[in-house]
Amino acid sequence: KQWYQRRVRATTVIFFFFLLPLVSSSSTSSSSSSRSFVVDQDADCFRKDGECFQYISGSLHYYRIPPHYWKDRLQKLKAAGFNTVQTYVPWNYHEPVKGEVDFSGDKDLFSFLQLCAQLDLLVLLRPGPFIAAEFEFGGFPAWLTTQSKNISFRTSEPVYLSNVLRWFNKLLPT
Repeated sequence: KQWYQRRVRATTVIFFFFLLPLVSSSSTSSSSSSRSFVVDQDADCFRKDGECFQYISGSLHYYRIPPHYWKDRLQKLKAAGFNTVQTYVPWNYHEPVKGEVDFSGDKDLFSFLQLCAQLDLLVLLRPGPFIAAEFEFGGFPAWLTTQSKNISFRTSEPVYLSNVLRWFNKLLPT
């Protein structure tokens, strides 16, 4: 039950935090308290900052593009009429060795998200843990197979879940 509660909290944080653009404190013209995103069931629409909103999303995988091309690709996405970018966060890419999580250099997810915000693009972040995305082993790190003789993936098996929680706590620290 504790894992489920934390997963729901993490999902809520991801949805509400990353769907709205990340705004740096030096470049905001309106207060962050006036920002909102809600599902308006009466009007059958999303409301972003009080206005009816339709998001139009395209996929762009930051980990498959050299960082010096991120801005160009995001600008092209926006020029094509998209207001949202969807991306996965591959666990095996950021933690190829257990306990050695890397968000630097080509793996700098935060810089990618900041760039999206600068370009006024919303982000649908898909952290997994299983992402498929034509990744070997669905984005799970290979070391996960060595954690228990009876480990069962994509289940509520305790060894699997404890590793997933550890990953989510690195990705989404509280």
